[in-house]
Amino acid sequence: MVFTPVTDKNNAFGPLFDPSSSHPSAGAFQTFFPSQVASLSGATVPGLDIDTSDAFNTAQSQASGTTAAEMRYSVQFGSGTSPLRSALQSQLTTLGSALSPDDVVARAQALSCAGCHKLSSGAALGGGLNWPASLGFTHVTERQTEVVGGETRYVLSDALRLQFLPARKAIFEDYLNNRPRPSKGPTHPLSGSRTHG
Repeated sequence: MVFTPVTDKNNAFGPLFDPSSSHPSAGAFQTFFPSQVASLSGATVPGLDIDTSDAFNTAQSQASGTTAAEMRYSVQFGSGTSPLRSALQSQLTTLGSALSPDDVVARAQALSCAGCHKLSSGAALGGGLNWPASLGFTHVTERQTEVVGGETRYVLSDALRLQFLPARKAIFEDYLNNRPRPSKGPTHPLSGSRTHG
């Protein structure tokens, strides 16, 4: 038997956002992260994306307790001037985006597991976007039911009902109706967004 640890995909280690971090990968991450600004600048929640190299991913994505501080990217990023903040602003200016570097970091946090499930629930992401609410942590509860269209089902989060499921339905319908989406390359997911669901 072999125990092989793996990273939590597309979940950057939070302290890498800290401009004063002494972590050995902090410099490389802060050079890499501005390349994600265009993907994080989407106009809709399902249009947001990030592709974090495994070299920067964390081993866990905690949403509660003292270890949750690691995943609070905005807190790690801080509010002072830094080369990372300047690089993010430069990318935003090039794109003609009115978003701020803080918005970009908040969007990256929302796409992390802890962000999506709890830390970013209802959070403002800039550009008029708010991250949709989970059910406190889960997106489907097995403790409460509701009747929809005459059928009893477990309650779904606003994130699933209003954002993610309609987006996935559109992708599936496009596929069934032979309306392919523009390819972003052979390793990019069909939907244009990464998901663990």
